Amino acid sequence: MITSYLLGRYVPSIYAKSFERENWTNLASLQHTPFSQIASVFRKMRSVAPDKTVTLEFDGDVLAEDDTVGNSEISDMDMVDVRVR
Repeated sequence: MITSYLLGRYVPSIYAKSFERENWTNLASLQHTPFSQIASVFRKMRSVAPDKTVTLEFDGDVLAEDDTVGNSEISDMDMVDVRVR
């Protein structure tokens, strides 16, 4: 299993896959990282237009922007679905 560490703290590696594209993006995050920040990084990495909405989903459930990785059931190497509308 591949894991990442940042300043001695465990950092889960999350894979984000857009429904509109075949390839995925590997993102590392801290337990206290809000999903809004992950969506923002995905938006920048994929050059998503500012007028589009980026929504993260895990196991069919929409992830609240103000929730964090540590408060979710997401673990290392999990796939998060990204919807761009």
